[in-house]
Amino acid sequence: MKRFKLICLLILFFTFYLQLYPLYSQELEDNNCLSCHTNNTSAIQEKPPHLIDKEVLESSVHQDLDCIYCHSDIKEVPHKEELKKVDCSQCHYDTSEEFAKSIHGESGKKSIQDLPACTDCHGKHDIYAKTDTRSLVYHININETCIKCHGDPKIIERHPLPSPGFVKRYRESVHGRCPDISREPECATCSDCHGSHDVYAASDPRSKIFHGNVPNTCRKCHKDISEVYYRSVHGKAIKSGIKEAAVCTDCHGEHTIQALTDPKSSVYKGAISKTCSACHDSEKIVMKFGLSTDRAKSFYDSYHGLAFRGGDLSVANCASCHGWHDILPSSAPQSSIHPKNLPQTCGKCHPATKTGLIIGKVHVMEKAEEHFLLRFFRDFYLVLIPLVIGAMMINNLADYFRKLITSTSLTHSPTQREYRILRMNLNERIQHGILLSTFIVLAYSGFALKYPDTWWVIPFNLLGGESMRKAVHRWSAFVFILNSIYHLCYISLFKSIP
Repeated sequence: MKRFKLICLLILFFTFYLQLYPLYSQELEDNNCLSCHTNNTSAIQEKPPHLIDKEVLESSVHQDLDCIYCHSDIKEVPHKEELKKVDCSQCHYDTSEEFAKSIHGESGKKSIQDLPACTDCHGKHDIYAKTDTRSLVYHININETCIKCHGDPKIIERHPLPSPGFVKRYRESVHGRCPDISREPECATCSDCHGSHDVYAASDPRSKIFHGNVPNTCRKCHKDISEVYYRSVHGKAIKSGIKEAAVCTDCHGEHTIQALTDPKSSVYKGAISKTCSACHDSEKIVMKFGLSTDRAKSFYDSYHGLAFRGGDLSVANCASCHGWHDILPSSAPQSSIHPKNLPQTCGKCHPATKTGLIIGKVHVMEKAEEHFLLRFFRDFYLVLIPLVIGAMMINNLADYFRKLITSTSLTHSPTQREYRILRMNLNERIQHGILLSTFIVLAYSGFALKYPDTWWVIPFNLLGGESMRKAVHRWSAFVFILNSIYHLCYISLFKSIP
Protein backbone atom coordinates (compact mmCIF):
# COMPACT_ATOMS: atom_id res chain seq x y z
CA MET A 1 0.00 0.00 0.00
CA LYS A 2 2.81 2.36 0.89
CA ARG A 3 4.63 1.42 -2.31
CA PHE A 4 1.48 2.21 -4.30
CA LYS A 5 1.19 5.67 -2.75
CA LEU A 6 4.85 6.32 -3.47
CA ILE A 7 4.42 5.34 -7.10
CA CYS A 8 1.41 7.67 -7.41
CA LEU A 9 3.37 10.57 -5.97
CA LEU A 10 6.25 9.95 -8.35
CA ILE A 11 3.84 9.84 -11.28
CA LEU A 12 2.30 13.18 -10.21
CA PHE A 13 5.72 14.72 -9.74
CA PHE A 14 7.01 13.68 -13.15
CA THR A 15 3.76 14.75 -14.77
CA PHE A 16 4.13 18.26 -13.26
CA TYR A 17 7.82 18.33 -14.18
CA LEU A 18 7.08 17.39 -17.77
CA GLN A 19 4.57 20.27 -17.94
CA LEU A 20 7.29 22.74 -16.98
CA TYR A 21 10.05 20.99 -18.86
CA PRO A 22 9.94 23.27 -21.93
CA LEU A 23 10.52 26.26 -19.63
CA TYR A 24 13.57 24.90 -17.90
CA SER A 25 14.95 22.45 -20.42
CA GLN A 26 18.05 23.54 -22.28
CA GLU A 27 18.58 26.25 -19.67
CA LEU A 28 15.43 28.11 -20.73
CA GLU A 29 15.90 30.91 -18.29
CA ASP A 30 17.42 34.34 -18.76
CA ASN A 31 20.02 33.03 -21.19
CA ASN A 32 17.38 31.85 -23.64
CA CYS A 33 15.50 35.12 -23.42
CA LEU A 34 18.52 37.37 -23.63
CA SER A 35 19.88 35.54 -26.66
CA CYS A 36 17.23 37.42 -28.64
CA HIS A 37 16.47 40.44 -26.51
CA THR A 38 20.06 41.62 -26.19
CA ASN A 39 21.18 40.80 -29.75
CA ASN A 40 21.50 44.05 -31.64
CA THR A 41 21.60 42.22 -34.94
CA SER A 42 17.94 41.40 -34.42
CA ALA A 43 17.19 45.01 -35.30
CA ILE A 44 17.45 44.02 -38.95
CA GLN A 45 14.44 41.76 -38.53
CA GLU A 46 11.09 42.88 -39.82
CA LYS A 47 9.70 42.99 -36.27
CA PRO A 48 12.73 43.15 -33.96
CA PRO A 49 12.17 42.10 -30.35
CA HIS A 50 12.25 44.50 -27.42
CA LEU A 51 15.93 44.94 -26.61
CA ILE A 52 17.10 44.86 -23.02
CA ASP A 53 20.30 46.17 -21.51
CA LYS A 54 21.68 43.14 -19.73
CA GLU A 55 23.78 45.19 -17.34
CA VAL A 56 20.74 47.27 -16.34
CA LEU A 57 18.65 44.14 -15.81
CA GLU A 58 21.33 42.50 -13.69
CA SER A 59 21.64 45.59 -11.50
CA SER A 60 17.90 46.06 -11.04
CA VAL A 61 15.91 45.13 -7.96
CA HIS A 62 14.63 42.05 -9.85
CA GLN A 63 18.06 40.74 -10.75
CA ASP A 64 17.44 37.42 -8.96
CA LEU A 65 14.15 36.74 -10.74
CA ASP A 66 13.89 34.76 -13.96
CA CYS A 67 12.19 36.38 -16.92
CA ILE A 68 9.35 33.87 -16.85
CA TYR A 69 8.59 34.77 -13.26
CA CYS A 70 6.99 38.00 -14.53
CA HIS A 71 6.20 36.82 -18.07
CA SER A 72 4.45 33.71 -16.84
CA ASP A 73 2.52 33.12 -20.08
CA ILE A 74 5.70 32.20 -21.95
CA LYS A 75 5.70 28.42 -22.38
CA GLU A 76 8.23 27.98 -25.11
CA VAL A 77 10.84 29.79 -27.15
CA PRO A 78 10.27 31.42 -29.53
CA HIS A 79 7.10 32.71 -27.88
CA LYS A 80 4.10 34.45 -29.32
CA GLU A 81 4.39 38.16 -30.05
CA GLU A 82 1.53 39.43 -27.91
CA LEU A 83 2.13 38.65 -24.25
CA LYS A 84 -0.14 39.22 -21.33
CA LYS A 85 0.33 42.31 -19.23
CA VAL A 86 2.67 41.62 -16.34
CA ASP A 87 0.76 41.18 -13.10
CA CYS A 88 2.80 42.77 -10.32
CA SER A 89 0.21 41.84 -7.70
CA GLN A 90 1.45 38.25 -7.51
CA CYS A 91 4.33 39.61 -5.44
CA HIS A 92 3.12 43.06 -4.44
CA TYR A 93 -0.38 42.15 -3.37
CA ASP A 94 -0.84 44.76 -0.62
CA THR A 95 0.51 47.56 -2.79
CA SER A 96 -1.69 46.48 -5.68
CA GLU A 97 -4.76 46.52 -3.44
CA GLU A 98 -3.86 50.02 -2.28
CA PHE A 99 -3.33 51.18 -5.85
CA ALA A 100 -6.62 49.67 -6.99
CA LYS A 101 -8.50 51.93 -4.55
CA SER A 102 -6.67 55.09 -5.66
CA ILE A 103 -7.87 57.54 -8.29
CA HIS A 104 -5.53 55.90 -10.79
CA GLY A 105 -6.74 52.40 -9.96
CA GLU A 106 -10.46 53.26 -9.80
CA SER A 107 -10.24 55.06 -13.12
CA GLY A 108 -8.48 52.05 -14.58
CA LYS A 109 -11.55 49.95 -13.89
CA LYS A 110 -13.47 52.31 -16.18
CA SER A 111 -10.95 51.73 -18.99
CA ILE A 112 -10.00 55.39 -19.12
CA GLN A 113 -7.21 56.18 -21.55
CA ASP A 114 -3.71 57.29 -20.45
CA LEU A 115 -3.91 55.88 -16.90
CA PRO A 116 -0.54 54.95 -15.39
CA ALA A 117 0.47 51.35 -14.78
CA CYS A 118 3.21 50.10 -12.47
CA THR A 119 5.78 50.27 -15.25
CA ASP A 120 4.98 53.92 -16.04
CA CYS A 121 6.21 54.98 -12.62
CA HIS A 122 8.72 52.28 -11.66
CA GLY A 123 10.07 51.29 -15.04
CA LYS A 124 10.20 47.87 -16.69
CA HIS A 125 13.52 46.06 -16.71
CA ASP A 126 15.23 49.06 -15.09
CA ILE A 127 13.39 48.94 -11.75
CA TYR A 128 15.51 50.01 -8.79
CA ALA A 129 14.83 50.39 -5.09
CA LYS A 130 13.27 53.75 -4.19
CA THR A 131 16.44 54.58 -2.25
CA ASP A 132 18.56 54.13 -5.38
CA THR A 133 19.36 57.39 -7.16
CA ARG A 134 18.75 55.64 -10.52
CA SER A 135 15.17 54.80 -9.60
CA LEU A 136 12.30 56.65 -11.28
CA VAL A 137 10.67 56.93 -7.86
CA TYR A 138 13.78 58.10 -6.02
CA HIS A 139 12.86 61.16 -3.98
CA ILE A 140 14.39 63.75 -6.28
CA ASN A 141 13.31 61.88 -9.45
CA ILE A 142 9.64 61.38 -8.62
CA ASN A 143 8.61 64.83 -9.82
CA GLU A 144 9.85 64.22 -13.35
CA THR A 145 8.15 60.83 -13.32
CA CYS A 146 4.79 62.40 -12.47
CA ILE A 147 5.30 65.22 -14.96
CA LYS A 148 5.50 62.72 -17.81
CA CYS A 149 1.71 62.57 -17.62
CA HIS A 150 0.69 65.62 -15.62
CA GLY A 151 2.86 67.90 -17.74
CA ASP A 152 1.82 66.46 -21.10
CA PRO A 153 -0.56 68.94 -22.83
CA LYS A 154 -2.16 66.17 -24.89
CA ILE A 155 -3.04 64.06 -21.84
CA ILE A 156 -4.27 67.13 -19.96
CA GLU A 157 -6.47 68.07 -22.90
CA ARG A 158 -8.13 64.65 -22.82
CA HIS A 159 -8.79 64.66 -19.06
CA PRO A 160 -10.01 67.15 -16.40
CA LEU A 161 -6.51 67.80 -15.06
CA PRO A 162 -4.87 71.08 -13.96
CA SER A 163 -3.08 72.99 -16.69
CA PRO A 164 0.65 72.24 -17.04
CA GLY A 165 1.36 75.73 -15.67
CA PHE A 166 1.43 74.30 -12.14
CA VAL A 167 4.63 72.45 -13.04
CA LYS A 168 6.46 75.73 -13.67
CA ARG A 169 4.99 77.24 -10.52
CA TYR A 170 6.09 74.27 -8.44
CA ARG A 171 9.62 74.38 -9.82
CA GLU A 172 9.83 78.05 -8.82
CA SER A 173 8.45 77.37 -5.32
CA VAL A 174 10.45 76.81 -2.15
CA HIS A 175 9.79 73.08 -2.44
CA GLY A 176 10.69 72.86 -6.11
CA ARG A 177 14.00 74.71 -5.86
CA CYS A 178 16.02 73.79 -2.81
CA PRO A 179 18.63 76.37 -1.80
CA ASP A 180 21.26 73.70 -1.29
CA ILE A 181 21.64 70.52 -3.35
CA SER A 182 22.61 68.64 -0.19
CA ARG A 183 19.15 69.43 1.21
CA GLU A 184 17.32 68.29 -1.91
CA PRO A 185 16.11 65.01 -0.36
CA GLU A 186 14.37 67.12 2.30
CA CYS A 187 12.27 69.03 -0.22
CA ALA A 188 8.63 68.08 -0.65
CA THR A 189 7.88 66.22 -3.87
CA CYS A 190 4.64 65.07 -5.52
CA SER A 191 4.43 61.85 -3.53
CA ASP A 192 5.15 63.58 -0.22
CA CYS A 193 1.94 65.55 -0.50
CA HIS A 194 -0.29 63.48 -2.80
CA GLY A 195 0.84 60.00 -1.85
CA SER A 196 2.33 57.26 -4.01
CA HIS A 197 0.06 54.27 -4.56
CA ASP A 198 -2.72 55.86 -2.48
CA VAL A 199 -3.35 58.98 -4.57
CA TYR A 200 -6.94 60.24 -4.32
CA ALA A 201 -8.83 63.25 -5.63
CA ALA A 202 -8.57 66.36 -3.44
CA SER A 203 -12.30 66.10 -2.75
CA ASP A 204 -11.93 62.56 -1.38
CA PRO A 205 -11.69 62.43 2.47
CA ARG A 206 -9.06 59.69 2.08
CA SER A 207 -6.77 62.05 0.16
CA LYS A 208 -3.69 63.48 1.81
CA ILE A 209 -4.59 66.85 0.29
CA PHE A 210 -8.23 66.76 1.36
CA HIS A 211 -8.84 70.09 3.08
CA GLY A 212 -9.07 68.67 6.59
CA ASN A 213 -6.05 66.39 6.06
CA VAL A 214 -3.63 69.05 4.81
CA PRO A 215 -2.22 69.93 8.27
CA ASN A 216 -1.37 66.27 8.91
CA THR A 217 0.28 66.00 5.50
CA CYS A 218 2.43 69.07 6.12
CA ARG A 219 3.14 67.79 9.62
CA LYS A 220 5.46 65.12 8.21
CA CYS A 221 8.03 67.83 7.60
CA HIS A 222 6.80 70.69 9.79
CA LYS A 223 6.02 68.87 13.02
CA ASP A 224 6.77 71.70 15.46
CA ILE A 225 4.68 74.20 13.52
CA SER A 226 1.86 71.69 13.23
CA GLU A 227 1.66 71.28 17.00
CA VAL A 228 1.39 75.05 17.43
CA TYR A 229 -1.23 75.25 14.69
CA TYR A 230 -3.48 72.60 16.26
CA ARG A 231 -3.59 74.66 19.46
CA SER A 232 -4.74 77.72 17.54
CA VAL A 233 -8.30 78.80 16.76
CA HIS A 234 -7.90 77.49 13.21
CA GLY A 235 -6.46 74.14 14.27
CA LYS A 236 -9.21 73.55 16.82
CA ALA A 237 -11.82 74.38 14.18
CA ILE A 238 -10.35 71.83 11.77
CA LYS A 239 -10.38 69.17 14.48
CA SER A 240 -14.05 70.01 15.05
CA GLY A 241 -14.80 69.34 11.40
CA ILE A 242 -15.28 72.94 10.26
CA LYS A 243 -14.26 72.76 6.63
CA GLU A 244 -14.03 76.54 6.20
CA ALA A 245 -11.22 76.84 8.76
CA ALA A 246 -7.88 77.91 7.33
CA VAL A 247 -5.29 75.20 6.73
CA CYS A 248 -1.71 75.43 5.51
CA THR A 249 -2.55 75.76 1.82
CA ASP A 250 -5.11 78.52 2.40
CA CYS A 251 -2.35 80.81 3.63
CA HIS A 252 0.82 79.50 2.00
CA GLY A 253 -0.59 78.23 -1.28
CA GLU A 254 -0.21 74.83 -2.91
CA HIS A 255 2.31 74.60 -5.74
CA THR A 256 3.23 78.28 -5.33
CA ILE A 257 4.67 78.19 -1.79
CA GLN A 258 7.50 80.68 -1.34
CA ALA A 259 9.76 81.64 1.55
CA LEU A 260 8.37 84.07 4.10
CA THR A 261 10.83 86.75 2.95
CA ASP A 262 9.99 86.35 -0.75
CA PRO A 263 7.79 89.21 -2.09
CA LYS A 264 5.94 86.62 -4.20
CA SER A 265 4.86 84.70 -1.10
CA SER A 266 1.23 84.94 0.01
CA VAL A 267 2.47 85.29 3.61
CA TYR A 268 5.02 87.98 2.80
CA LYS A 269 4.57 91.07 4.96
CA GLY A 270 3.31 92.94 1.93
CA ALA A 271 0.68 90.31 1.13
CA ILE A 272 -0.38 88.74 4.44
CA SER A 273 -3.24 91.20 5.08
CA LYS A 274 -4.74 90.38 1.70
CA THR A 275 -4.34 86.66 2.43
CA CYS A 276 -6.19 86.96 5.75
CA SER A 277 -8.89 89.09 4.13
CA ALA A 278 -9.79 86.23 1.79
CA CYS A 279 -11.61 84.60 4.72
CA HIS A 280 -12.16 87.41 7.19
CA ASP A 281 -13.67 89.66 4.54
CA SER A 282 -15.81 86.87 3.10
CA GLU A 283 -19.49 87.60 3.69
CA LYS A 284 -20.32 83.89 3.56
CA ILE A 285 -17.80 82.91 6.27
CA VAL A 286 -18.45 85.95 8.45
CA MET A 287 -22.21 85.44 8.43
CA LYS A 288 -22.02 81.67 8.92
CA PHE A 289 -19.78 81.79 11.99
CA GLY A 290 -20.86 85.12 13.45
CA LEU A 291 -17.45 86.75 13.06
CA SER A 292 -16.90 90.47 13.37
CA THR A 293 -17.76 92.24 10.15
CA ASP A 294 -15.55 94.57 8.13
CA ARG A 295 -12.33 93.41 9.81
CA ALA A 296 -10.39 94.13 6.64
CA LYS A 297 -11.95 97.55 6.05
CA SER A 298 -11.42 98.68 9.64
CA PHE A 299 -7.76 97.65 9.45
CA TYR A 300 -7.16 99.39 6.13
CA ASP A 301 -8.77 102.56 7.52
CA SER A 302 -6.51 102.54 10.60
CA TYR A 303 -3.08 104.18 10.66
CA HIS A 304 -1.37 100.83 10.12
CA GLY A 305 -3.66 100.01 7.21
CA LEU A 306 -3.33 103.44 5.60
CA ALA A 307 0.46 103.36 5.90
CA PHE A 308 0.49 99.83 4.52
CA ARG A 309 -1.61 100.91 1.55
CA GLY A 310 0.88 103.72 1.04
CA GLY A 311 3.67 101.19 0.63
CA ASP A 312 5.18 101.06 4.11
CA LEU A 313 5.87 97.40 4.90
CA SER A 314 7.38 98.10 8.30
CA VAL A 315 4.00 98.85 9.88
CA ALA A 316 2.03 96.19 11.73
CA ASN A 317 -0.01 93.75 9.67
CA CYS A 318 -2.44 91.01 10.72
CA ALA A 319 0.27 88.58 11.76
CA SER A 320 2.23 91.22 13.67
CA CYS A 321 -0.56 91.46 16.23
CA HIS A 322 -2.51 88.19 15.98
CA GLY A 323 0.40 85.83 15.33
CA TRP A 324 0.97 83.26 12.61
CA HIS A 325 0.30 79.65 13.50
CA ASP A 326 -0.60 80.42 17.12
CA ILE A 327 -3.66 82.63 16.54
CA LEU A 328 -6.06 82.61 19.48
CA PRO A 329 -9.20 84.60 20.32
CA SER A 330 -8.64 87.82 22.27
CA SER A 331 -10.35 86.26 25.29
CA ALA A 332 -7.66 83.58 25.62
CA PRO A 333 -4.97 84.51 28.20
CA GLN A 334 -2.28 83.14 25.86
CA SER A 335 -3.45 85.31 22.95
CA SER A 336 -1.10 88.04 21.77
CA ILE A 337 -4.08 90.43 21.63
CA HIS A 338 -5.38 89.67 25.11
CA PRO A 339 -5.56 93.00 27.01
CA LYS A 340 -2.84 91.91 29.42
CA ASN A 341 -0.51 90.99 26.56
CA LEU A 342 -1.00 94.10 24.44
CA PRO A 343 1.96 96.01 25.95
CA GLN A 344 4.28 93.18 24.96
CA THR A 345 2.71 92.78 21.52
CA CYS A 346 2.76 96.48 20.72
CA GLY A 347 6.17 96.76 22.32
CA LYS A 348 7.69 94.73 19.49
CA CYS A 349 7.40 97.84 17.32
CA HIS A 350 6.96 100.49 20.02
CA PRO A 351 9.46 99.69 22.81
CA ALA A 352 8.42 102.71 24.85
CA THR A 353 4.76 101.67 24.92
CA LYS A 354 3.17 101.77 28.37
CA THR A 355 -0.06 100.16 29.43
CA GLY A 356 -1.79 103.51 29.85
CA LEU A 357 -1.11 104.46 26.23
CA ILE A 358 -2.89 101.46 24.78
CA ILE A 359 -6.30 103.05 24.74
CA GLY A 360 -7.39 102.84 21.13
CA LYS A 361 -8.75 99.94 19.13
CA VAL A 362 -7.35 98.94 15.77
CA HIS A 363 -10.59 97.59 14.31
CA VAL A 364 -12.90 100.53 15.09
CA MET A 365 -16.28 100.06 13.47
CA GLU A 366 -18.40 102.80 15.02
CA LYS A 367 -17.81 106.00 16.97
CA ALA A 368 -19.12 104.29 20.08
CA GLU A 369 -16.13 101.93 19.98
CA GLU A 370 -13.59 104.77 20.01
CA HIS A 371 -11.91 105.87 23.19
CA PHE A 372 -13.40 109.18 24.32
CA LEU A 373 -10.06 111.01 23.92
CA LEU A 374 -9.67 109.81 20.35
CA ARG A 375 -13.24 110.77 19.58
CA PHE A 376 -12.79 114.18 21.26
CA PHE A 377 -9.68 115.14 19.27
CA ARG A 378 -11.11 113.81 16.03
CA ASP A 379 -14.30 115.86 16.45
CA PHE A 380 -12.25 118.85 17.66
CA TYR A 381 -10.22 118.92 14.46
CA LEU A 382 -13.29 118.32 12.31
CA VAL A 383 -14.74 121.53 13.77
CA LEU A 384 -11.53 123.55 14.16
CA ILE A 385 -10.10 123.09 10.67
CA PRO A 386 -13.22 124.18 8.69
CA LEU A 387 -13.76 127.03 11.17
CA VAL A 388 -10.22 128.40 10.83
CA ILE A 389 -10.05 127.99 7.08
CA GLY A 390 -13.55 129.40 6.66
CA ALA A 391 -12.80 132.42 8.83
CA MET A 392 -9.55 133.01 6.95
CA MET A 393 -11.32 132.88 3.60
CA ILE A 394 -14.03 135.30 4.81
CA ASN A 395 -11.37 137.66 6.12
CA ASN A 396 -9.41 137.58 2.86
CA LEU A 397 -12.51 138.02 0.73
CA ALA A 398 -13.60 140.98 2.84
CA ASP A 399 -10.14 142.52 2.51
CA TYR A 400 -10.06 142.06 -1.25
CA PHE A 401 -13.59 143.47 -1.52
CA ARG A 402 -12.55 146.55 0.47
CA LYS A 403 -9.52 147.06 -1.76
CA LEU A 404 -11.73 146.75 -4.81
CA ILE A 405 -14.05 149.46 -3.51
CA THR A 406 -11.13 151.71 -2.56
CA SER A 407 -9.51 151.23 -5.95
CA THR A 408 -12.75 152.13 -7.73
CA SER A 409 -13.25 155.20 -5.55
CA LEU A 410 -9.74 156.49 -6.31
CA THR A 411 -10.32 156.00 -10.01
CA HIS A 412 -13.32 158.34 -9.93
CA SER A 413 -11.58 160.87 -7.67
CA PRO A 414 -8.12 161.48 -9.10
CA THR A 415 -7.58 164.45 -6.84
CA GLN A 416 -8.07 162.33 -3.72
CA ARG A 417 -4.79 161.47 -2.07
CA GLU A 418 -3.99 157.78 -1.77
CA TYR A 419 -2.82 156.67 1.64
CA ARG A 420 -0.74 153.49 1.98
CA ILE A 421 -0.71 151.77 5.34
CA LEU A 422 1.99 149.23 6.28
CA ARG A 423 -0.06 146.31 7.50
CA MET A 424 2.79 143.84 8.24
CA ASN A 425 6.46 144.37 8.73
CA LEU A 426 9.12 141.91 7.54
CA ASN A 427 9.00 139.89 10.77
CA GLU A 428 5.24 139.46 10.51
CA ARG A 429 5.45 138.54 6.83
CA ILE A 430 7.94 135.80 7.64
CA GLN A 431 5.63 134.49 10.37
CA HIS A 432 2.70 134.40 7.97
CA GLY A 433 4.81 132.80 5.27
CA ILE A 434 5.89 130.05 7.63
CA LEU A 435 2.30 129.61 8.79
CA LEU A 436 1.03 129.35 5.23
CA SER A 437 3.72 126.94 4.01
CA THR A 438 3.62 124.62 7.05
CA PHE A 439 -0.18 124.48 6.97
CA ILE A 440 -0.17 123.51 3.29
CA VAL A 441 2.52 120.87 3.86
CA LEU A 442 0.62 119.49 6.87
CA ALA A 443 -2.58 119.25 4.85
CA TYR A 444 -0.80 117.69 1.87
CA SER A 445 1.13 115.12 3.91
CA GLY A 446 -1.99 114.34 5.99
CA PHE A 447 -4.14 113.72 2.94
CA ALA A 448 -1.34 111.52 1.56
CA LEU A 449 -1.88 109.23 4.54
CA LYS A 450 -5.67 109.36 4.47
CA TYR A 451 -5.85 108.65 0.74
CA PRO A 452 -2.74 106.54 0.02
CA ASP A 453 -4.04 105.21 -3.31
CA THR A 454 -4.17 108.61 -5.04
CA TRP A 455 -1.69 110.25 -7.41
CA TRP A 456 -0.49 112.91 -4.97
CA VAL A 457 1.25 110.22 -2.88
CA ILE A 458 3.72 109.54 -5.71
CA PRO A 459 6.30 112.17 -4.61
CA PHE A 460 6.51 110.64 -1.14
CA ASN A 461 6.85 107.14 -2.60
CA LEU A 462 9.71 108.31 -4.79
CA LEU A 463 11.48 109.97 -1.86
CA GLY A 464 11.20 107.18 0.69
CA GLY A 465 7.56 106.26 1.15
CA GLU A 466 5.80 106.41 4.50
CA SER A 467 8.98 107.10 6.46
CA MET A 468 9.51 110.28 4.43
CA ARG A 469 5.84 111.29 4.71
CA LYS A 470 5.94 110.86 8.49
CA ALA A 471 9.11 112.90 8.76
CA VAL A 472 7.73 115.71 6.60
CA HIS A 473 4.42 115.76 8.47
CA ARG A 474 5.99 115.76 11.94
CA TRP A 475 8.64 118.36 11.20
CA SER A 476 6.02 120.58 9.58
CA ALA A 477 3.88 120.23 12.69
CA PHE A 478 6.88 121.07 14.88
CA VAL A 479 7.67 124.23 12.87
CA PHE A 480 3.97 125.14 12.80
CA ILE A 481 3.67 124.91 16.59
CA LEU A 482 6.98 126.72 17.13
CA ASN A 483 5.88 129.51 14.82
CA SER A 484 2.54 129.78 16.64
CA ILE A 485 4.26 130.08 20.02
CA TYR A 486 6.61 132.71 18.63
CA HIS A 487 3.65 134.62 17.18
CA LEU A 488 1.84 134.64 20.55
CA CYS A 489 4.96 135.90 22.26
CA TYR A 490 5.49 138.50 19.54
CA ILE A 491 2.04 140.05 19.74
CA SER A 492 2.14 139.94 23.54
CA LEU A 493 5.57 141.46 24.08
CA PHE A 494 6.62 143.39 20.97
CA LYS A 495 3.45 144.39 19.15
CA SER A 496 1.50 147.40 20.41
CA ILE A 497 -2.17 146.90 19.89
CA PRO A 498 -4.23 150.15 19.88
